[in-house]
Amino acid sequence: MFPPDSWNAASKKKTNASPLPAYRSLRLEKALQLLQHTSMSLPEIAIATGFGTRCNLTRWFTRAYNCSPKAMRDEVFSGASPQGSA
Repeated sequence: MFPPDSWNAASKKKTNASPLPAYRSLRLEKALQLLQHTSMSLPEIAIATGFGTRCNLTRWFTRAYNCSPKAMRDEVFSGASPQGSA
């Protein structure tokens, strides 16, 4: 098994990028799925996707999707498109 530092260095050397953004993107996609298809609370989704806190999830989710997780969920269940989305 690779130690984390070795794995990160090997990944960065091969792709010229850190694996962290790709991993974060996967976690955000999972958070989006949970928002759309479950009644889990934001703190539960934050923990389930590795963001730890609602605030941390909200910060990264808003950067990625141009709307907060709460706004996304409200819009999904109302049938409208989220504010800030195309």
